[in-house]
Amino acid sequence: MTVGTGLWLNTLRAYSWVRMPPPYLGLDLGGSGTRAALVGEDGRLLARGVGPTGLTGGGAAGRRHLARALNATLAAIAQLVGDQSCSVFAGARGLSVPGRRESLMLELSTRFPNADVHESNDAVIALWGALAGREGVAVLSGSGSIALARSDDGREGRAGGWGYLLGDEGSGYWLGREALAAYLRALEGREAAGALAELVASEINTRSVPETIAWLYAGDQQVVRVAALAPLVTQAAARGDLVAVSTMRRTGQALADLAAAAARQVWPAVLPEGLLVACCGGVWSAGDTLAAPFASALAERLPGARCTLAALSPVGGALLLAMGADQHPIAPGVLENLREARL
Repeated sequence: MTVGTGLWLNTLRAYSWVRMPPPYLGLDLGGSGTRAALVGEDGRLLARGVGPTGLTGGGAAGRRHLARALNATLAAIAQLVGDQSCSVFAGARGLSVPGRRESLMLELSTRFPNADVHESNDAVIALWGALAGREGVAVLSGSGSIALARSDDGREGRAGGWGYLLGDEGSGYWLGREALAAYLRALEGREAAGALAELVASEINTRSVPETIAWLYAGDQQVVRVAALAPLVTQAAARGDLVAVSTMRRTGQALADLAAAAARQVWPAVLPEGLLVACCGGVWSAGDTLAAPFASALAERLPGARCTLAALSPVGGALLLAMGADQHPIAPGVLENLREARL
């Protein structure tokens, strides 16, 4: 009897997979999208997935959004894992939304029936990714803002993360809101129209206060749409717009305040020498326009602290936690493989 090549390869893959140690799956469910990666016990990448955000609203509609996002992100990974055991760690924004945590656990358990599934706020996986398990502070600035600190003995501190209605200073939403406010003041003649006002007008295509207010309140994605305006502040600051330069300076100061508050909760008396402060999130793509005022403000608030780039992404942080990094050290070779995979 002749066995087809395809059947033979599929049989071989299945046999090899059974022999492999259980893999690890890390997920980052954020406001701008959903990302996932599957790795082996050595940290080598087996598969990755990207999909839309599934964190829109609550109730039945919110569950449908979440299911669609996970379908898009995890289809290939779920097929690869099948009914094998694996360790899953997911970080998600907005777990305080009623029913979101339960829906996430249900969706993941359905796709990975023999998995050990854990979840946390997305800031936690960002902290672990940014510092790769080392003690220090992670300052997250994306659509929202928060700072987390962690010591080697497991003590933790947190500052910010209140959401756009109460806080999120120095976040993408906060920057976008400041840009809109500057544009509205210019339209009303309360301040001169500079590069920032011109960029906002071009981006949202309005020419009056009523049109701008109508743009803001149209639809149900105000936070995302306002946060998308954040890069305009950086662009205007690069052109010397005084309002934009002042806004970026205040952004750096606000984020330094968060870092200092989180750090002092963990180390109220004496800071560790050369305390690491990792900057992560999309707002940091502003470069020196933000990094310079942040570093200056940080030096005043946390003398001796050292700014550093994130070692791994939030997905990498989720993988570390799936591997039990909060319980035992991760081998250097595993960390190196995660870095090489750009996780």
